[in-house]
Amino acid sequence: MGTLKENATIGFLGVLFITMKILGVLIHLFTVLMANEVDGFIGAALAFIFPGVAEVFWFVRVWIITGTVFNPYSIGILAYVIVFILIGTILSRSDKSV
Repeated sequence: MGTLKENATIGFLGVLFITMKILGVLIHLFTVLMANEVDGFIGAALAFIFPGVAEVFWFVRVWIITGTVFNPYSIGILAYVIVFILIGTILSRSDKSV
C-alpha cells in the first residue's frame, strides 16, 4: 500500500480519466450531430470517421460562425483539453509510474 498522497493521486487520476472519456464521447457525438445538421450525411460521416480532426475543424468553424470562442461547443472542447493537461501534469510529476 502506498501513502495517502499516492492513493489520493491515483484516485484523482482515475476520476480525470473517466471524465476525459465521457467528455470525449459526448463531444464526438455532438460533433457528428452538428455536422449532420449543417453539412448533411456526408459531413456527419466524415466527422464520425475522423474524430480528432473533426473536433478541431468544428471548433474553428463554430468559433467563426458565432464570432466568439465562448460558446457551449468550444467550452466543452476547452474543458477536454484542460482535463488532458491536468492528467499529463500529474503523470509527469509523479515519482513512480502510475
